[in-house]
Amino acid sequence: MEFAKKMYEELKPEKICNKVRPLIRKLISAAARLPRPQPQPVVTLQEPLVFMTCIIKVDTSSRGWQQSVLRVMRSSNVRNFKMDKEGIIEVSGLVNPKKLLKALGKGGKHAKLCWFQFGECSSNLLGPPAAAPPAPKKKDPLEFAYLPTTIGYDKFNGYGSYPHASPHPYPPQLFMS
Repeated sequence: MEFAKKMYEELKPEKICNKVRPLIRKLISAAARLPRPQPQPVVTLQEPLVFMTCIIKVDTSSRGWQQSVLRVMRSSNVRNFKMDKEGIIEVSGLVNPKKLLKALGKGGKHAKLCWFQFGECSSNLLGPPAAAPPAPKKKDPLEFAYLPTTIGYDKFNGYGSYPHASPHPYPPQLFMS
C-alpha cells in the first residue's frame, strides 16, 4: 500500500492530465477535419426481366377486386392483360409473377398462379404502343376518276381464242312436285 501511495505522489495525476489534455484536443480537431468516408451504395440483385405470359386466378368474393387488380397491373410493368368476371387474368409483359402475386396479396386479394410461360413473344409487344396512323388527306374528287387509256382493246382477240363447251344435247326439263 505504501508503494501505491508513493507512486501516486510521484506520478501526480493532475500534472499528467494537464499535459495530455492539449494533445487530446489536437487529435480530436484533426479527426474532425478528416473527410468522412462515403457510404457505399447498396447493390440489390435484380432478376433479369424476360417477357412472360401467365394466368392468375383472383378471389372474386370481395368487393372492388377489379379496381385493386387494375391498380396492381398499372403499377407493374405489364404490357397487356385481360380480365374476366370469374377472376381469371391473362397477363403478358416484362414482369415477375412472384411480384404480381405479392402485390395482389398486399392489396388484400387472394391470388393463385395457374399457368405461366417465359419468353417466346412477338417483337411488337416489347416496343412502345404504335401511334395511330395519320388521317388521310382530302384529295380532289376528280383525281380518282377513270383516265383515258392509251391501250385499245382492238389488239386483243376477244373471246374467240378461248375454247367454249358445246351446248347440252338434251333440252331442259321441268320438275313438278
